[in-house]
Amino acid sequence: ACRAIAEPEGSTARGKVAGLPRSLRFPNAEEAGAWLRVRQPALLASARLAVADGELDTLARRLVAA
Repeated sequence: ACRAIAEPEGSTARGKVAGLPRSLRFPNAEEAGAWLRVRQPALLASARLAVADGELDTLARRLVAA
């Protein structure tokens, strides 16, 4: 939902997120960005732990390394 709100109006991602319950959607890109900025360190730390444990596939490992 965080990434989808930044996509252009009418995009596939925006269409998919529109089908989610309101409580799971961001009202605008600014609020999605604020949510992500606060949680990004914890999300990246969790992903790095999963990579270290071998729990993520190659594509996810490349994403974490980027």
